[in-house]
Amino acid sequence: MKEIFEKIKEKFKITSRSGNVDENVSRENILRSPKAVVAIVGCIVAVSILIIVAYTLSNDKEEIIYKETMVEFGELSVGITESSSVDMETTTQSFELDISALVKNESSNNNGSAQGQSVQSGQMGQSGPMGQSDQIGGGIQFPTLTGNGVSYSSQQADVTVEEIVVSVGQKVEKGTLLLSLTKDSVEDIRSQLETDLTEAKNDLDSIENEQRSSKLEAKQNYDSSVLYGKFAQTEYEEAIENEQDTVTELEESVVKVQETIDNYSAQLEELNAEYTEAVLYCTNITETLDSMDVSKDPAWFASLEGTRIEAQEFVYSLEKDIEQLQSNLEKSTEELENTTKNLEQARRNLELKKLSAKRDYDLRMLASNTAQESYDISIGYLEQEAAEQQKAYDSAKEKMEAFDNAISEYGIYASESGVITEISVGAGDSITTGTELVTMYTQNVNLTVTLEESDAENVTEESVVKVSLISYPDLIFEGIVSEIGDAQYDSSTGKSYYDITVSVEGNGVDFYQGMTGEVTFLTKETEEVTYVSNRAIFREGIKSYVKMKDDEGKIVKKEVITGFSDGVNVEIIEGVSEGEIVLIESRVSDE
Repeated sequence: MKEIFEKIKEKFKITSRSGNVDENVSRENILRSPKAVVAIVGCIVAVSILIIVAYTLSNDKEEIIYKETMVEFGELSVGITESSSVDMETTTQSFELDISALVKNESSNNNGSAQGQSVQSGQMGQSGPMGQSDQIGGGIQFPTLTGNGVSYSSQQADVTVEEIVVSVGQKVEKGTLLLSLTKDSVEDIRSQLETDLTEAKNDLDSIENEQRSSKLEAKQNYDSSVLYGKFAQTEYEEAIENEQDTVTELEESVVKVQETIDNYSAQLEELNAEYTEAVLYCTNITETLDSMDVSKDPAWFASLEGTRIEAQEFVYSLEKDIEQLQSNLEKSTEELENTTKNLEQARRNLELKKLSAKRDYDLRMLASNTAQESYDISIGYLEQEAAEQQKAYDSAKEKMEAFDNAISEYGIYASESGVITEISVGAGDSITTGTELVTMYTQNVNLTVTLEESDAENVTEESVVKVSLISYPDLIFEGIVSEIGDAQYDSSTGKSYYDITVSVEGNGVDFYQGMTGEVTFLTKETEEVTYVSNRAIFREGIKSYVKMKDDEGKIVKKEVITGFSDGVNVEIIEGVSEGEIVLIESRVSDE
């Protein structure tokens, strides 16, 4: 830290330099340059090409069609209209049925009996005769049943596609057949599931039979509990030793944490002194800058400003280091408090352990009187084994029922309505749990527009909007604002913008990805005005016109003054009146 601070102070001592500011190049000099002349000529050529292309396109044969519409008077909503396009939500239907078959994994046991891998009651462990220092009442070991050495695990299975009966672009309803499966592949799985169900039932019966031999094992455990008393003294001594070790370790931890606290305190004191000096230095630089006339020596001012910034960054760095040290000191102090509490608790535990160890010693000696209790516990353990095997049987049964319910007449059906956009499998393909089958557009239709912050202030989620689409010129759809995105700042305009997502109900109309149209957000109450369809208005320059037929039936244009629009109709302030007929022009190419 000190080395960095010295470098910053040295930079502050750099002598100033003065220099002349370059003159601005005049506009006349730029225009005289050869490069400028070439650029201007290039622009002229580009404009000429555009004119030629426009003329060529204008010569394409087009047929003009006119549709009459009436100027009306009525309610028109004031709103903000933006262009957008349809975005259809997609969903992927996968094969979700779990058709994995339960298959047997043969496993040997230690003694070929229902005891499985049970440990004998008199076996010596590290923390007691059975390695279980908290077990009281004798060394009872419960038998482990594994269904005659047999366990079950899941194995992947699949079925085979025979035929795809839908195609991309096809509209399907929920429940429509998507594909058929080969009879052999379906029957193979069902046969395996039937076998699994039978075997699971047999294993359940076997475990229930083995429970009948549990009384003999309980007697053996009773006898071993008598022998357990021989190790009671050893267990007592080990229990006391463990608690004493804990106390010793905590005492050492307290010393180490205290040393850490002392070290942090010393570092903190040193950094605080260095921080005070750095702040004073930074203040001096700032005062020097404030008193300078930048126009007299801008280079020196800039150099000094850079030094001030580095000094300030150094101050910030010191602040962070001090904050970190203070945090470390607080954590260490808290750790010391916790360790001290733990030490006090460990000392209490040691005294309590001495009492509990003596109590356990006495209980071990009375273990022979707990034979009935140990027997009951052993029976409970066996019943738990049976319950687990019952779950395996129930699972096999559920798989069978789910398989029969899901695959009807060797086919898979659409889980919802939509338009197929992709088919992920083909005839002969194997499918299993998780295999993607088809992707489709759902009936969830969204349009997204971008609004300035001032326009978006009046828009809330669930706001009702109007949507018009070019593909359906005579229909107005109602939409709901479903999502308002986070504000995005545009540095080029200095404004914030929001992405607004609108959900639209089709009401039986078919939507397709990419359809274009306009979204109108209503901002005011409706007003009674004279209005006409937006499509009847065309503009030339800054003026608006409509086309009408004169008394002789000739088509003429008439200037109008327009007002607000709801995205479909526009207010007519002046130019035509209610009841007059105007024309909507459409162009149809002959090609």
